[in-house]
Amino acid sequence: MLKKGEEFFRNFLVWLYVILTVPTFGLFSLIIRKHFWAYIWCKGLLKILGIKVEVIKNKELPKGIYIFMSNHQSQLDIPVLEKILKPYNIRFLAKRSLFKIPFFGWGIKALGYVPVEREDPREGLKKCISLHRKN
Repeated sequence: MLKKGEEFFRNFLVWLYVILTVPTFGLFSLIIRKHFWAYIWCKGLLKILGIKVEVIKNKELPKGIYIFMSNHQSQLDIPVLEKILKPYNIRFLAKRSLFKIPFFGWGIKALGYVPVEREDPREGLKKCISLHRKN
């Protein structure tokens, strides 16, 4: 368990990190539309929080198209998934309202994230399939 002082300091660092990097990485994503910006941002966040992710695999998945689903029980799901799914060309479904947030929303749109309404989760899967068929 973290001591109160260390917990406060980490929380302060996280807020500082978010305030400084979301606009920067959002703009970078608009200029250079590469998914590694999301990976780098998430990797930095996990480092500040002191979270180490270890991936243990029995075997590699064959080349193909996959849908990875998570129950999204924490705000750290996305950074952890970015870390463990790095070898794959991933895109997340995100609630439509997130795309309206300056810099953050612009960045996730530029990176190809798919906006969906929570009322119709099938909409997101249909969009992913149609986007894949276009590519």
